[in-house]
Amino acid sequence: MAFGKTKKYKKIVKTIFPSQPNGEMQLGNISKLTYFCEMNPEQLQKVGPYIENKAQNNLNKKRLSYVETCAAIIRELIIGCRNHLSLFSGNATRLMKLLLNQNEHPHLQIEATETFIRFASVQDDASQIPPEIDEFIKYFINMAKNMNTDDSTRRKIRGEGLKGVTAYVSISHLVDDLDTFITKHTDIIYTILDNMQYKDQIPSPNISDRNLNVDDSLESGITNVRALATECLRDLARRVDNITVDSLVTTVVNYLDSHQKWNVETFSVHALTSISQSIKPQHYTIMLTSFLRHLELDHSPSVTKEIVRTAVSIVNDSTASINMVITSLLKLLIRSLEISTKHLPDVDEQLKLQNSIIDSIGAIGKKSKTTPKKFEIMNQIMNTLRDIIKPNTQQNLIDLFSVNLIQCVAQVSSNLNDLISPNPMAINELTRKLIDLSNEPSTNNNTRKFIQETIQSFLIPGIKFDQLIQGGVIFSNDGVEEYLNNNSAMIRNSIINEFANKTNQPENIIALYKTLVILLFRGRGKELQYSIPMIFQLQNQQSPNLPLRLNRSINLAIASYLLLVSKLFKWQELENYISTSLNQRFTNNNQCRYLTFDFNRGGLVISNTQKHLYSDLDQEIVTTLTTTTVISPNSVTKTTESVTETIETITTTSTSSTISSELIDQDRVIEILCQVPTLTGDFPDLKKLLSGAKESEINRNNDTFTIITTTAPSSASEDSIDTPPMKLPVLAKSRESIVLSTSIPNHFQKSLNFDSFKQFVNYFDESNQNSNSNTTPQQPSSQQNQNSNLQVPQQNQQGSTNGSTNGFGKGERNNISTALFDLNYELTCSKISETQHTNKEYLDLMEILTASEQTFKTDDDHPIFV
Repeated sequence: MAFGKTKKYKKIVKTIFPSQPNGEMQLGNISKLTYFCEMNPEQLQKVGPYIENKAQNNLNKKRLSYVETCAAIIRELIIGCRNHLSLFSGNATRLMKLLLNQNEHPHLQIEATETFIRFASVQDDASQIPPEIDEFIKYFINMAKNMNTDDSTRRKIRGEGLKGVTAYVSISHLVDDLDTFITKHTDIIYTILDNMQYKDQIPSPNISDRNLNVDDSLESGITNVRALATECLRDLARRVDNITVDSLVTTVVNYLDSHQKWNVETFSVHALTSISQSIKPQHYTIMLTSFLRHLELDHSPSVTKEIVRTAVSIVNDSTASINMVITSLLKLLIRSLEISTKHLPDVDEQLKLQNSIIDSIGAIGKKSKTTPKKFEIMNQIMNTLRDIIKPNTQQNLIDLFSVNLIQCVAQVSSNLNDLISPNPMAINELTRKLIDLSNEPSTNNNTRKFIQETIQSFLIPGIKFDQLIQGGVIFSNDGVEEYLNNNSAMIRNSIINEFANKTNQPENIIALYKTLVILLFRGRGKELQYSIPMIFQLQNQQSPNLPLRLNRSINLAIASYLLLVSKLFKWQELENYISTSLNQRFTNNNQCRYLTFDFNRGGLVISNTQKHLYSDLDQEIVTTLTTTTVISPNSVTKTTESVTETIETITTTSTSSTISSELIDQDRVIEILCQVPTLTGDFPDLKKLLSGAKESEINRNNDTFTIITTTAPSSASEDSIDTPPMKLPVLAKSRESIVLSTSIPNHFQKSLNFDSFKQFVNYFDESNQNSNSNTTPQQPSSQQNQNSNLQVPQQNQQGSTNGSTNGFGKGERNNISTALFDLNYELTCSKISETQHTNKEYLDLMEILTASEQTFKTDDDHPIFV
């Protein structure tokens, strides 16, 4: 009976092989053999060796098609008789090894790989795996590195090698510790990563990573090597345990370092994302920790930038992972800021890295799906800023830290969709921190700009300013109403106060204006009852110490705000009145030079992009006269005093009329607004509400300007006369200045501005002190008291520069004072000449100066200078 069965399996095997060496095998007969062996499992111990010997004999005879048939028979037996695999696993393993050694016959290696894949797929435990399997990995790695000259053949061999690696990993997961395996065979990971970047002349099928389907690529006839390599890495990541995670991540990042692949076509993002998306959820934190540990190492700024981008790509939306990545990025940002202040050659790359970190933090905020998570990130950033600033921290570092970290907050806030949160106190606390920082005198203008952008994101989450102005925005239940109930007064007061900050740049004015407008569109009539009194209080209380450029910018912002009020409530009369006021400023050449109002966009825009920063040298000559008191031994005649009073009266009257004619009349605006039906219907006592701030205005006389009185010592000339202090602009040139000009350095003579003026004073002050410190005779006590009162007029609001007279002779002191007056005169006249064709007021001022020069002439037709 047994003999009959033996003859039967041989007979069945014979029917499978082709009748001729080049013929086709009969695949249908393989199922008969499988059924026979399944019904008679004891025959597998004979079938296995029979097939193995037949493959060896045909290989020796170079009948390769018969060898392929043997491999196909073993594959079908592995699947059909998997429950009895141990009876012929040794024969199958030896056959696969035989074929894998055929480097000159790649198609036989492919047959062996397909057989091994079937073999690995049916393994349930390590007891059925023969030890010879350990040698197979080197064959698969070599196949995955194949460099056949034919692109299609090379792709197919590499693809089969990667499949073999995947199958081998599945078996190693059963028989060995994967951590040990990865540590021993780092070349496996490297081979996978190399094939993930595979390129040749044949375009790869466009298969997305998320919906990877290897069979589709095979059916198309083109093997997608990169897709197979990616799937191989993902399969490995799915199998690792908590100990092996660190080894896997470390191997990948070491490859990226050693092969310099961080900057290559976002490959680092692709590789690490494949791992993070495939790893078990309970191992994700371990993987992220291992990667962030690599981020803390020293890398070049360009490499660090790519590592940062990769960190953003692998972070998920869990609170723990977001906090970990944000903490690491903030540490990296602070370290980069500190480095940028020390290593100047590296500053440009460090700046790019800092911008990348800021953008990355904003991208992480976008990944956070809920509002509380976003505010948790922003509060974390603010707490970091608080912790890194120490009492001994230099101001330049404080400015750097503040600007960059607040910009991070602004990036996160730009991704808000609402302010709905179970913990509104966190939002209110963050707002208070931002406002307190903005109100700090030492906070620079860039930081304050980003603070305003953040608050704007709070007020209109998910909406752009242009969308708000264009209309059509319907405010839903986004939580902003509750937020405004708690914070609108604080925000509004901060805006009004910040308008008067001397360090403001055009961007600051625009940012403050936008926040004020957003409050208007949010509160409408309710907001007007607070904002109208406050903006007019701001207009009426503008400090004379503010530069003229800032006063004009503030006035333009107020006018623009009122124009938007007219647009919001559709009231043409208010628009006409404000437009008339703006046209009058333009006619008088007193309009803002840096900003303009775009009525269609509803916002302030920078009018000159080539020169958009406020500069002290760009300030127009203010009509306030800064005059000098001149002392002579004799008194001045009554005619002199009357002329002086006339000059002061004309000057103040001209200035007063100019300012009052350009300011917007609060009473007129209130009168117009009280005609708007929608406002009067909601607020019956509207006039009283809009006039509420007038009673609290600071009483000051806008027609009075301070005239600085400077006392100078008189000359010791015998024929000089005593004169009391006079408030008189002495601006004519003198003979002494000609003599003194030969000793002035060239770099002082090239430009006449406030900086050169200040340098001029310091230069002669220091040089004369050094030259005369040991030779100056003692002066009488009365003369020293007079010298102690010698002052130089303030220029450009940079404080008074006190000229020291202890080392000066009397003649030198006379010459220095004269030269200073000459510089003042030249600067004033040059500014007047530039604007006299458009501004009649400067012509009036010139006539006043000319009259003063003609009045105070001596007999020898020279001005009085003491």
